[in-house]
Amino acid sequence: MELAIKLDTSKDRSYKIVFTPDVSQEIEKFVQENAIKKVLFLTENTVWKFHGKELFGHLKDAENAQYYKYVFKA
Repeated sequence: MELAIKLDTSKDRSYKIVFTPDVSQEIEKFVQENAIKKVLFLTENTVWKFHGKELFGHLKDAENAQYYKYVFKA
């Protein structure tokens, strides 16, 4: 399921919120569809501790892009 959010009607400023049981699959799909070569995950340490390690571990082995992370203190 997807929810589109428009921030300002005078500019093309919008983003999507994606609800999915498999976020790594959605990220891989987005990366492939948009020919993205480098991806940076920016997160704080608590989120990383509970969710990031597994997600990043799965994605860092992908052949189509390089994945980087920056974890900052909450």
